Amino acid sequence: MTKKIKGKSFKVPLLPEEYDEPHEIKKKIRQEVREFQRTLIEELTRLITTSFGLMAALAWRGVIQEFINNYLKKFFGQASGLISEVIFALIVTVLAVIVTWRLAKIKDRLIEEEEEEEEINETK
Repeated sequence: MTKKIKGKSFKVPLLPEEYDEPHEIKKKIRQEVREFQRTLIEELTRLITTSFGLMAALAWRGVIQEFINNYLKKFFGQASGLISEVIFALIVTVLAVIVTWRLAKIKDRLIEEEEEEEEINETK
């Protein structure tokens, strides 16, 4: 960026040549701030969602263990330690796979809708 003040010109360091005007600099700063805000919100959402997921997993862990203790140990008796752990691991794995699969499908659908909306906006 080159400015002339009383016959002298100087260059503002660290700015590319395409940002010669103050409004262009403001526009670039606004874009950077929006990108930062978007990234911040996305990351905070991801962290909060993960925290709630952990809390839900811990709650379900207790429910599944109570189910195993109250119902399955009656059938297997004292030898139910390993069996109940295997059943617990299988239940948790099946739940994790189903939930992950459904969330991935929802995410894909949302991305498709967003891309279609962008295409419509670009053709206008």
